[in-house]
Amino acid sequence: MKVLISAYACDPEGGSEPHNGWFTAEAVASEGHEVTLLTTPAKRASIQAYIAANPRFRSINVVFLANHGFGVGYHRVIGVYGDYIQWQRKVKAWVSSSDSSWDVAHHVTYGSIILPCGLTNIEAPLVFGPVGGGQIMNRAHYSWAAGSHTRERIRSTLVRLMRFNPSARKNVRSAGLVLVVNLETDRRIRTLGRTQTRMAMADSIPDHEIETIPRDKATRGANILWVGRFYPIKAAHLALEAFAIVAQELPSASLTFIGDGVTRASVSQLSEQLGLRDRVMFTGMIPHAEVQVAYSNAAAMLFSSVRDSFGAQVLEAAAKGCPVIGLDQSGFGYWYPPEAGRKVAPTPSSTLVARLAAAMTDVLSCTPERWAEASLASIQWASEMTWTAKGRQLSNAYSEVMTRSQ
Repeated sequence: MKVLISAYACDPEGGSEPHNGWFTAEAVASEGHEVTLLTTPAKRASIQAYIAANPRFRSINVVFLANHGFGVGYHRVIGVYGDYIQWQRKVKAWVSSSDSSWDVAHHVTYGSIILPCGLTNIEAPLVFGPVGGGQIMNRAHYSWAAGSHTRERIRSTLVRLMRFNPSARKNVRSAGLVLVVNLETDRRIRTLGRTQTRMAMADSIPDHEIETIPRDKATRGANILWVGRFYPIKAAHLALEAFAIVAQELPSASLTFIGDGVTRASVSQLSEQLGLRDRVMFTGMIPHAEVQVAYSNAAAMLFSSVRDSFGAQVLEAAAKGCPVIGLDQSGFGYWYPPEAGRKVAPTPSSTLVARLAAAMTDVLSCTPERWAEASLASIQWASEMTWTAKGRQLSNAYSEVMTRSQ
């Protein structure tokens, strides 16, 4: 089967969206399909180096499409969407002028419903997604997303008005299959006249990262991890406030923040104010391999995000047998098995800090047997979310949309 994949963000050495862009193409190629991958030249060197080191993926035909101003939007929040729209126009023009034909087209990254997609006019049946973005931050959580209140209000308005967005309507109506990350997005898509959707994770895990013999609770101590970019929606302040309660109850407990970003300085300052200097560590950005070791050594991971489609770090932690604690909403609420960690109701907000603290305390102080059950459940769930499994799922989806279009 000849498959055309569009991935604006694409990098085998990157995380999140860029990671998903490349490894979707790799998973599809591993199923024996002939893949043409459209992406930007931002990570050309990384992609070419990866292919050189992994000759079996030389069969992936990578086409680098550049556009005017490329690079500014990609590396900065301001301008990224304008750059994305411009690049999608490049995709549309390239497809229109190409002499090739494909059995299936697949739009991967960014998984945006409301922005244009350059593949909507292609003759081949289109698989769109997985997409998220239909979730809206609870206004009661704005206090933990400092500095982004105005942006969140604008974003929420755009999401609520999605049914009036011509790009959104064209995207979902042109697709033979829409893959959706969370239920909030699914409900938004249905208002656009799309009644057939399928839930699918955007993130997957390499098979070799699944822990086969996880370390037990006794060897992991009482350290809790927080992994991600320090963006307002990730609510690191919420994580720290909750841990402050845990620290009073469990003298051995510690919290490690892995990552960097705009809110790190204020979170570090809050740590000082709360008297947690000796209990909280900030590592900054560290290599992926070191993050994997940190998952294997942690007693739990706290996913404090107050608005996210899902969260790749949740899957990474689960693969290492590290139970995850997070808010019972969006992708985490839908996908993460309750027996593998703790899912905390996002409301009422007045007691959220205390309830997150109680969940962390529960995981840290539970019996070794109970902790081992959660650890094993997390590994079993992650084992179903590998890139090998994703390749099979997409291959079946492609066959389905081809049959339906005939």
